[in-house]
Formats: sequence, structure tokens, C-alpha cells
Amino acid sequence: MSADLKQSELGFSIPSKAVAGRRPRSFLGWHRPLVELASRWLWELGKAGSPVPPVDLSRTLVIVPTRGAARGLRRGLLVQAQNEGVAGLLTPEIRTPSYLLDLGVDEGT
Repeated sequence: MSADLKQSELGFSIPSKAVAGRRPRSFLGWHRPLVELASRWLWELGKAGSPVPPVDLSRTLVIVPTRGAARGLRRGLLVQAQNEGVAGLLTPEIRTPSYLLDLGVDEGT
């Protein structure tokens, strides 16, 4: 499938290769609810990284504004797996912004 067809079909594109020193960026658009777009984008990203089941997003960190958004994103990923008939899904680590504020202080010391 060509990149143009994929972009028009999905409404976004998965970058094929990152430019040295820069993180790839994707614009998901406004044409669908954000949870739906984000879960589909993550699903496609996971399928590109692991072409055979399970779809592995376990090394992906996603920051969302609320715990409700995290639940919605997990649910969206499960819907994507169900729609494609894939039984295996390793979900990403989904956190709220407070996770980024953690200074890494070890509670044991």
C-alpha cells in the first residue's frame, strides 16, 4: 500500500524513518474523536513494529491529561485489536502529566 493511500485512508501517516536528532511528528487531525484517532495511530505504529501478533506497544510511553483519557485510550486499543481479530496486544505505558513531575526520588532511601 502506498504512503499516499495509507495517509488518505487513515487520515494520518506513520513516519517511515526518523530524521537524525529529531523525533517524528504526526498530525492526527480533527475529523474524528481524539481517543479514536490516537488509538488507531498507536495501533498502526505497533503493527509496523511487530508485523506478527502480538502487537507490541510495551516500550511506548503515552502521556494523557486524565485517568479517564487513559482508560479511553486502552479501550480504543482493545477495540482496534478486536476489529482486526488480533488476540495479542501488549499495551503501552499510559500515564498522566504528574508522572513527568516525578523527580526520580527513590522512596527507599
